[in-house]
Amino acid sequence: MWKKWTNEEIDFLKKNYKNMTAKEIANKLNRSLYSVKHIRIKLRLKKGPCYRWPKEKVIEVFNNIVKGWKRIPTYDELRNNGYSGMLDAIERNWKTYNNFLISLGFEPNIKTWSKSKCLEEFEKIMKNLECDKAPTLKELNDISPGLRRAIQRRWKSYAEMLQYFNLKPNFERKWDKNKCILEFKKVLKSYDEIPTVEVLKEENADLVAAIYKYYRSYNQLLLDLNLQVKQESWDKEKCITRFKNIMSNRKTVPIFDELYIIDSKLLGAIYRYFGSYNIFLQHLGYEANYGYLDGKWIEWENFVIECCKNIYGKHTKIKKCLKNRKIPDIVIEYDGTITKIIDAKLSIFCRSIDEDIKNYLPYCKKLEFWCLKGNKKSQKCNVKYINIDDIKNLIIKSGKSELIYKLDKWVEK
Repeated sequence: MWKKWTNEEIDFLKKNYKNMTAKEIANKLNRSLYSVKHIRIKLRLKKGPCYRWPKEKVIEVFNNIVKGWKRIPTYDELRNNGYSGMLDAIERNWKTYNNFLISLGFEPNIKTWSKSKCLEEFEKIMKNLECDKAPTLKELNDISPGLRRAIQRRWKSYAEMLQYFNLKPNFERKWDKNKCILEFKKVLKSYDEIPTVEVLKEENADLVAAIYKYYRSYNQLLLDLNLQVKQESWDKEKCITRFKNIMSNRKTVPIFDELYIIDSKLLGAIYRYFGSYNIFLQHLGYEANYGYLDGKWIEWENFVIECCKNIYGKHTKIKKCLKNRKIPDIVIEYDGTITKIIDAKLSIFCRSIDEDIKNYLPYCKKLEFWCLKGNKKSQKCNVKYINIDDIKNLIIKSGKSELIYKLDKWVEK
């Protein structure tokens, strides 16, 4: 039987979750670790990304490492020497390790991973292992995360790369629908109630990936097992209630970016039921504070145009009129043929995206939306959403490092 949380236990959790680990709280309350994690997420008791590793601490510790080592360590060296928490903080605040180095005035620690370099590094690892059995992808990531990422970029899969060495893929386990059910039932025994997909992902990310592959959604698996669906339903009234709860602890209305961090699910629901954040605010009697009214979209559009000019050079055509008289922000043209159309968007939730796809896609091979906020994959293979991280990677490849500083300012905004 699942043990219900008492008011005393919840009060203890609220008072101590910032100063104690989940394991310490579990031992104190005689509960499972996963039960504590589940109720903490359910009650929205988050320590916050800057709690353990604020920016100041990251910079101070890194400078001490450089002084001690008398050189700049590589990403893998830091990971292998127990600084994974600091690296996670670097990725949260600076997006990439190279951006972090640039912000401190150091030279970027860029390692070029060609196919030949990948094969050379992998051959060294195989010699050190002294066996004919290839490491699993997880084991390879523990040995060299950089190599693992490069292999997945340069080849379609890890298995394809192993064929070069005549090695058979060494998978941790084979997944199918039955395997998903068996593994899920095993994990379920550790919980006091059906876990959310976020909690389950912490426990077993491979299982969650397999569930999405074979069942399309976590809720579909629960329905097949006749279990209660863990889904938060939204409507207009719930959007208003949730927003009023946020405003009860604030004096000013959060801008779009703040609300995205506070509650991204609420923001998505606002766009589904009200069309835009501004319309929602006006509906509640607040003044609109984001979007076309403050000219931010023009600044972002100009920045995207500047990036494209530096990346694509003379092939960049600005505000070119298409045959249907529609005018996208940027057209990439080679020998008179449009290969790509790029449009700047402040948010992935922008209502005009669907209409733009209809207007632009018939005239190009690829359509990209460069978005300041949000991240998702397109259902169409020739339509792509480019987020901040993707833009940084394109800038780094182009060698225009001065644009990174401008992009960081947008992130800070």
